Amino acid sequence: MNKPLPILLLVACQTPAPPPDATAPALAPALAPTLAPAPALAPTLAPALAPALPVDAAPSDAATMRGQRYDGAVCDAVGPHSGFSQFLSPSDMRQHFVDGDDLLALVNRAPNGGLSPAYAPRDLVSLHNHAPATARECDSKFACLRKEAAEALKQLLAAMGHAGHSGHVASAYRSYQSQCGTFLSWAKKPEATFCGVAEQSAIPGHSQHQLGTTVDLFSSDWAKEDGGPFRDGFGCTAAGKWLREHGVAHGFVQSYPIHPDDVSPHDACRTRSDLPTPINPKTGYKYEAWHVRYIGPEHAKQFHEAWDKTKGTADELTLEQWIRAKKGIAMEADLPMCDGCSCGACATVAGLDAGLKPGKRVHCREASVIIDGETGTPVEPTERPRLLSVTLKRDLKRDLVVVIATLDAPAHSLTQPPVVARASTPLSVKSNYRSYEPYRRHAHAYADLPRAWRLVLEPAQGERHVWPWRVSLADSRVRFTYNRVNAYLPVHAGNFEVEVPVATVERGLRVALYRSGEVQDEREVSLPAP
Repeated sequence: MNKPLPILLLVACQTPAPPPDATAPALAPALAPTLAPAPALAPTLAPALAPALPVDAAPSDAATMRGQRYDGAVCDAVGPHSGFSQFLSPSDMRQHFVDGDDLLALVNRAPNGGLSPAYAPRDLVSLHNHAPATARECDSKFACLRKEAAEALKQLLAAMGHAGHSGHVASAYRSYQSQCGTFLSWAKKPEATFCGVAEQSAIPGHSQHQLGTTVDLFSSDWAKEDGGPFRDGFGCTAAGKWLREHGVAHGFVQSYPIHPDDVSPHDACRTRSDLPTPINPKTGYKYEAWHVRYIGPEHAKQFHEAWDKTKGTADELTLEQWIRAKKGIAMEADLPMCDGCSCGACATVAGLDAGLKPGKRVHCREASVIIDGETGTPVEPTERPRLLSVTLKRDLKRDLVVVIATLDAPAHSLTQPPVVARASTPLSVKSNYRSYEPYRRHAHAYADLPRAWRLVLEPAQGERHVWPWRVSLADSRVRFTYNRVNAYLPVHAGNFEVEVPVATVERGLRVALYRSGEVQDEREVSLPAP
């Protein structure tokens, strides 16, 4: 995991600046510092134009709440008028889908995973004396949680103390306005970039801290060491291990674990060092051992039992996937909002936003999945991708064949993993779409998603239309992150090539486009002479 940005810089009131994760400034429960005021917020208005054809089986958090538009002040720090070269579309800033009062609210980085800028829990209490508090007081005077979560945290801290670990709450409830100020303060620092901050910091409205049920919890000893609490290694301390194991009994669950492909083979509390470890696409964030969310003891017990059955496998559950299953949401994860940092693997409720300054473009315009602003489901264009040509080339150094397929696809068409390239793990009898190992760690199964287009291949001499090899039409660069999860991806729009290494070919291949059992543009290609 990348090292957090430095957290020793001071704001005007001498309160330590917050780290670039989904957190608030460091606040011990018994302290009541005064925070620097959030920057002024100005409204940004723009309608959204959305394409037709909602994906019938594509799930979303609309299972609990349909999309609603907020027309008040929003956070200009992440909008098109912020002055940064990366930004969110106005529609993504204003459309929200989540009921924050739900203990199992699905808050994440996706366009359909946001809370209203106006949302604040109605039962916030101070962690200092458990007295009722307003959202404004919780921002400016003391750390707060919802009443039930605060009582549970009190018991958790007591149990932590009995185990020999003095607890330190570094952050708790954070309002939308405070999230905006936090993001802006970090994005404007000389050593930071918008994308660097966005990778580890929640976009305002998309932080679990706004729910009032989430804390960043450390041991006091760890928090006192140089570098501040938000640094690598806490998960491997005795306190960090205790928190993961025993927090469940008090209703607290870790939100952002290590993806099983990225766990160190030497220590499960660390990430592997032989390959880069990007964000966990199942959660949208890198590993945060300290970030725990209250969902209630019974729910936490149910989650832990389900997690225990999958731990150590490619399908190891996170809280995100468990909540999705609980709500009847079939897909493993949603893509983050398009902000210019993750084009080719992002989603937006804006087809083409109007009302922007002349020359201001909408980020990732073609390289995105479009989300319906009312239902929260992916939509697709009426046109279809086309397979233009297929050639086979021998790779003598690797003793395999490379399939080069040329395609043409309309923007916003849907596809899914696995994403492959010439240098990828080759497909073989043992390596197909039901058992593909992209990171030399776990075999993944990429079951068909409704209406997702894939390039499919099978041996020419075998049974017809078995299609053991099914690969994505997405930009090959997204494979480093998004082969870790089976989710909708945007097709590489326009005219492009997909290169597929295949290790087991005797005479030739049949190649086609495939979606929901439908075969299109099928053709047979012979193996070239040695």
